[in-house]
Amino acid sequence: MIYKANKKTHFKELQTTTGIPFEDMIFFDSEQGNIKSVKKLGVTSVYYPDGMTEAIWRSGLEQEE
Repeated sequence: MIYKANKKTHFKELQTTTGIPFEDMIFFDSEQGNIKSVKKLGVTSVYYPDGMTEAIWRSGLEQEE
């Protein structure tokens, strides 16, 4: 389930369900508030205010390494 109000709740559920550590996850979003919230969990969080591009995708993957 995807939570529209608070992505932090969504990521906590994902972590519980999958067992994947937060630091091994990556999150892309166009809402700065969501980025700040999820980043506090230790998830690599990439802000893209003007739309997702391949360059943004690749930069996010590089951050994850």
